[in-house]
Amino acid sequence: MHRRLEIENIIIGTIVTTYEGRDYFQHCRYCLTPDMFSVEVNRRLYIIVSEMYESGCRDINPLTIMETYGDKAEDIMVRMVELNTDFDFMHMKTMYNERQYLIFAGYGIEPKYTNVQFTDYINRFISLVFNDKQEGKRDSDNKDAAA
Repeated sequence: MHRRLEIENIIIGTIVTTYEGRDYFQHCRYCLTPDMFSVEVNRRLYIIVSEMYESGCRDINPLTIMETYGDKAEDIMVRMVELNTDFDFMHMKTMYNERQYLIFAGYGIEPKYTNVQFTDYINRFISLVFNDKQEGKRDSDNKDAAA
């Protein structure tokens, strides 16, 4: 998987679960646009989360998305849950740090936990999108990588 697609999946997988105290969408709503996402499902999910957020909803998750959009989102439900399960930022960070603990604690070595922040992924994503545009890469190049 190309790094841009991986980061794109992390962003979408994270923002499809927004609630009070866990509002990662606030970090990307002003700097990311739907056309930056190379995968159609990711683009649609970004638009859905944006619309729900702008309407005042702060409890956004696969269930509330299905309750709000119903049949319009049924075809992306499986992918939405997959993204949220496999690419959620906090889940990935927790799993990484847990592996570090398990690996190093047995040897009596201080684990090297990650201090990466969600905004680091947003910044990197913007940089990759910009670089792709500078290099003349088409969005279809990234879509092929997702297949």
